[in-house]
Amino acid sequence: VIPDLIVSDVMMPKMTGFDFCEQIKADMLTCHIPILLLTVKSDLESRLESFKKGADAYLSKPFESDELVIRLEALLASKQRIRDFYQSTTSPGDETNVKEAQDPLIRNLNDLIYENMDDSDFGIAQICRKMGISRAQLYRKVEALTGQPVGLYINTIKLNRAIQLLRTTALNVSEIAYSVGFKDPAYFSRQFKKTFGKSPSAFRQQ
Repeated sequence: VIPDLIVSDVMMPKMTGFDFCEQIKADMLTCHIPILLLTVKSDLESRLESFKKGADAYLSKPFESDELVIRLEALLASKQRIRDFYQSTTSPGDETNVKEAQDPLIRNLNDLIYENMDDSDFGIAQICRKMGISRAQLYRKVEALTGQPVGLYINTIKLNRAIQLLRTTALNVSEIAYSVGFKDPAYFSRQFKKTFGKSPSAFRQQ
């Protein structure tokens, strides 16, 4: 289970909250999870240490429950803004956000999609093998960050690339379909219209 958020004490047996935080943030599969550290230590050195280890927020004990709730709400709101950022790749032809992805796994995924864009046989199985992760791990991470199933996320990137080709080249619709990894131009056109509300030909003519 990949949690939406982690609240951890700093003082724990076997492992400190600092070390725990560092391990979570060093793992490509969990680095996106917001972490709030709780501690009786309120000195500057302890606060700086928490942020060095990757903590997203720091709260000294004793604390009011209302303050904890507000901090958690702020962290979840920040996470939602990141999700909205990735979902904005559904804007017709907007590849900027895709290319500026900050999460290392998403950035790696995006690079693989672009590098193998025209290979219709390059799919989730090949992506998992290249990234060295399981299908379940890929699905959980992508959905946690983007709010989209990984297949939909990949198709959206390909369809946005198709829009760029419609705008900047003289390639016909079938050629563009093959260029972005669709074996069947008719299926490509249906997916394009489903995503953007217009057929590729109608989009080019607008």
